[in-house]
Amino acid sequence: MVEIDPFNVTAKPVKRTALGRLKHEGIALAETTDGRIVGYMGDDQRFDYIYKYVSDYSWQAMISRGESPLDSGSLYVARFNDDGTGDWLELTIANPAIAAVFNSQDEVLVFARMAADIVGATPMDRSECTTAAPNGRVYCTSINNSRESKPTQPILWRQTAMVTLFAGWIVTTMPA
Repeated sequence: MVEIDPFNVTAKPVKRTALGRLKHEGIALAETTDGRIVGYMGDDQRFDYIYKYVSDYSWQAMISRGESPLDSGSLYVARFNDDGTGDWLELTIANPAIAAVFNSQDEVLVFARMAADIVGATPMDRSECTTAAPNGRVYCTSINNSRESKPTQPILWRQTAMVTLFAGWIVTTMPA
């Protein structure tokens, strides 16, 4: 993802590699009770994933040190279970299965989709338009997977015509 400063037209765009390289369909940001930034992102690609990023420190502490909270944190991918629950799986070089394929955390982030494949994330139907609501739920739509006749997760999804709507999940039920 590339960040552009809307208040400074002369500022250079900045790559935010810690968010992973994928077809970002925007990012929904929320703040944890301890001030860390959490970003929820859909990958607008058939059979790819929903991701979550959590900054290492509070945004206030990072900004005061001249750092962006979008440059230092952990990247997770969603795995949804048949019973409607889910887990966030960290994409880290510390995972032996990931370390068997990649040489560094930077490689893991650049090839986030491949790392998500390795950890067993749930393939989605072109996830986009993710939002974090004030009530603690995260919502995401999934659209037009013309290569599939039904949603990848029937318990969590309702499909109508060309649009599949995600019912939403409660953030606290999917711990990092």
